[in-house]
Amino acid sequence: MRGESSIPGTAPHVSDAPGTPDTPGIPGIHIAGSADTEPNTPLVDLSALSALHLPVEPGLLALRLKPEPSHDGLFDGAWWPHSRDIHAELPGLVTVLSEHLGPIERVGLDADVWDGLGEPLFVAGRLIEVDWFPLGDDTVVITRGTLDNFALLTIAPDATVDEAHAAMTMATHIGNTEAGQQILVATGIARPAWQASRE
Repeated sequence: MRGESSIPGTAPHVSDAPGTPDTPGIPGIHIAGSADTEPNTPLVDLSALSALHLPVEPGLLALRLKPEPSHDGLFDGAWWPHSRDIHAELPGLVTVLSEHLGPIERVGLDADVWDGLGEPLFVAGRLIEVDWFPLGDDTVVITRGTLDNFALLTIAPDATVDEAHAAMTMATHIGNTEAGQQILVATGIARPAWQASRE
């Protein structure tokens, strides 16, 4: 759990698409809530949480996508998982991305930084292929159809709300050319390589 709990029974606010009137001026940010989908995977607006210094609660999906999938820049979106367990984290991610991008067929991850190797992943009754690549801990590749790939900056689970919000903003900025580790270092989530090598 990231911080203190919210008030039990509080209903999340619903926003069906990025850039709706519910989120004026913040395209690609989703506010928590989706009572009409199954399974229910609420999304959280990190910009609001960061401004109010509030935590992200378990069960909320912290995800930001560019307003339109353009493949302009290194990343198409950014994701802040709660853990490195693929069976705890990927079903919600795949469900939400399927709603916005269409059916997701495969997910590419780095085997050295994720748990759940070798176990089949089913989402809404569909088998999702999980491929293992040396991507590092900062990238997840989502495949729609057979060849259409989307790269998501993956933020460390122990990052703070402010750090995660800053990293998401950088990654989804149109024309961003910063690599994943550069973004994580710039936002304080990761240490520079030279510093880590001294320890």
